[in-house]
Amino acid sequence: MQIDKTKIILSLLDFATIVVTSIKEVMIAQIESNSGD
Repeated sequence: MQIDKTKIILSLLDFATIVVTSIKEVMIAQIESNSGD
């Protein structure tokens, strides 16, 4: 059974986007808490 590579790549990109967004949110929160010191 042939697996559609495009779908896999799109899924990985979606997952990567979610991970990057989460990391960015954490970094922004850290920066804000540091500057508020």
